[in-house]
Amino acid sequence: MDIDTHNHFWIYDPLEYDWIDGSMSLLKRNYLPEEFSNVLANAAIGGCIAVQARQSDAETDWLLKLSDEFKIIKGVIGWVDLCNLNLHEFLEQKHQHHKLKGFRHVLQGEEDDFMLNPDFIRGIKILSEHDYCYEILVYENQLKSVRKLLDQLPEMRLVIDHIAKPNIKAKPDRDWIHDLKAISLHKHVYCKLSGMVTEADWENWTPENIFPFIEHTITCFGENRVMYGSDWPVCLLAAKYNEVKNLLEQYLATQCKDSRDKIFSSNAKEFYRLFDH
Repeated sequence: MDIDTHNHFWIYDPLEYDWIDGSMSLLKRNYLPEEFSNVLANAAIGGCIAVQARQSDAETDWLLKLSDEFKIIKGVIGWVDLCNLNLHEFLEQKHQHHKLKGFRHVLQGEEDDFMLNPDFIRGIKILSEHDYCYEILVYENQLKSVRKLLDQLPEMRLVIDHIAKPNIKAKPDRDWIHDLKAISLHKHVYCKLSGMVTEADWENWTPENIFPFIEHTITCFGENRVMYGSDWPVCLLAAKYNEVKNLLEQYLATQCKDSRDKIFSSNAKEFYRLFDH
């Protein structure tokens, strides 16, 4: 079963989703599992990981409720206040939700040193103690801070979202190349091949623009630590769902055909521990 490791759901509200600006008017409506079920079926994808889009406990609870109602949702990445002094107790209350796989904070919207706050780092360590993963959402210029963060964390399950959002309108930046390679040396860190079309020229991107970024990511992390993600519905700003999927399919068919099932399936099952569900 193929897995899409990165998608979002929301009932659109301009106050709660104020990051959706005028250039993203396509996203100013509801995006829910009923619609996405059909999208996945048409693309021959068997399940997905629903990732938080709001920074609230209510978001986590809502995604878990959806996961109970829709079998396509194999796992949930929620949000939690990692600086909460009662984090242990909060996580203990969540243990009955077997589809809750981990958490994320929108670090791309924070100052670079936010992630180096001792209380924040303590919170990620507590996630590890409770056997949850953590997803790192940053821009490429924040990767040096991510490197410092990783030096202070245990060997827990971590994943870089969206290959750290490099500027795909240009050639791979020297710092992105170097920092991603350095991060990949931490063998417990994975990377999602996701969110790439929206970092390219929305109207004029070609596969050839994006292939060098895919190539470097796979070269760094290897075939066992990269995973497919669509970033639906955000990806729709630049491409239809099947265009996003086929972009990676096309690259793998020519460059590393034997890795296809790992990148679309087994790596995600390993990272998110989906074997029993």
